[in-house]
Amino acid sequence: MTAIAPFLVHSDVDRVDPPTGIALTIAFVDLTFQYVMSATGFTQSELESPRRTSELVDARAMFVWLVKEYRPGISYRAIARWLGNRDHKGLINLHARAVRLRMDDPRFRESCETFVMACRRGMEVPYACD
Repeated sequence: MTAIAPFLVHSDVDRVDPPTGIALTIAFVDLTFQYVMSATGFTQSELESPRRTSELVDARAMFVWLVKEYRPGISYRAIARWLGNRDHKGLINLHARAVRLRMDDPRFRESCETFVMACRRGMEVPYACD
């Protein structure tokens, strides 16, 4: 299981074989992370790093927006685990940045929509974006 699993699974649930809903959520977040790396060209270590170049911040914002938009029940603290244990308040700001970018930047909006369309076509997690 990934780093986010302890935050999505209650302590009384078997972490080796989590319930289907939790397993799909973990798979969705992992798929989203992989997509953002592929779409932006950044590596996992770069997304987790403390660097704050504009392009890197935009990539993190895309990840946060996609997860919060399609899995709103996942907390900012849980998402922060995927991005190098960032402060959850910073993720709130990343989400707001992504909302602005979706309105103002056609390439950013297109990247988000490409993920959603691929997800709906049944990539690795069928119906993940529904």
